[in-house]
Amino acid sequence: MDIAKAVEEIRLGASIHDLFRDFLASQLSVSTGELRRTLSDLTVERQRQLNDEALGFTGSLCRQLGERFDGDPRMCHVLLEWLRTHKDYEAFDVLLTSFDFPARLQVLAEGRRLFPATLTSHWRDGPQPGARY
Repeated sequence: MDIAKAVEEIRLGASIHDLFRDFLASQLSVSTGELRRTLSDLTVERQRQLNDEALGFTGSLCRQLGERFDGDPRMCHVLLEWLRTHKDYEAFDVLLTSFDFPARLQVLAEGRRLFPATLTSHWRDGPQPGARY
């Protein structure tokens, strides 16, 4: 799946988690229903490799969502939902630089706890100027 198609899927109501799962299934040439069993048959090293590839894909997707839909409440919600299960730097960075939202200070604190200061120093403490929610 390419990023443009993934962005369109998000616009139509898919979650980043759905696209993460779809990416894994496509890499293994299996249906999403067969994914869990197929993953369990792989070596730990191959599972890690696939996970890293899928996270690279979703990271690029998060960047595109931030660039194309800066401040859009629906996209903010999609990114926040992704953060509930995946502590992805790209999602933190996009949220904290492109959106203003009620839980921003909590997300900011969590991101600063998870990632080194060299990656988080550009995140502002207060509302993001120009960002909307």
